[in-house]
Amino acid sequence: MNYRAILIALLFAATAAFVVAMPWLPAVFQSRDFYGLSVDQDAYNFAIGDGQLADLQGRYVYLLFGFLRCNDVCHRQVANMLALNQQLQAIPTASADQVSFVFVSLDPERDAVDQLQAYFDQQGPDFHSVKPANSAAAHALASEYNEYFVKSGGGNDYQIDHSGFMYVIDPNGRLRLIYTSSHLNVVEMLSDLSKLSTS
Repeated sequence: MNYRAILIALLFAATAAFVVAMPWLPAVFQSRDFYGLSVDQDAYNFAIGDGQLADLQGRYVYLLFGFLRCNDVCHRQVANMLALNQQLQAIPTASADQVSFVFVSLDPERDAVDQLQAYFDQQGPDFHSVKPANSAAAHALASEYNEYFVKSGGGNDYQIDHSGFMYVIDPNGRLRLIYTSSHLNVVEMLSDLSKLSTS
């Protein structure tokens, strides 16, 4: 067994994980009152259909970067969004009518608009998919949120690796929470939303 190769691989994986987490490390020490990672900074504005993210100010926005051929994390996060929306609709609160969900494609070359709409937008009037102009635009947008995103391989069978975080933007256009896991407790997410609405 080539222990040197294994050690190098482990060190590379640890370094990559640190690089992904590094932009958010200061936030870890800000607050442990939330289930998600607490941050507080301006959310980068971008186009959504004929409008833009800023048009959704006054609402909480749950933002996800993903792609249709994703094997795992994207679909779990969309399922988390659907479960959260279902709970919001079942519980008569003011927040239920103040939440939007946005899915940004990291694979605009292969994700067709009609496929994105069938996958995401048709879940409800508060679900909005975004298809950037090309991979470079998708990468640039993901970078604004420190979303880890690497495209590898050639032809039409390339692979995409990304962090799959879910970002929560408050009604003032501030990025407030990041869910770094795709295995989420919806009850805790509802609790976070309630805390944000009263903070």
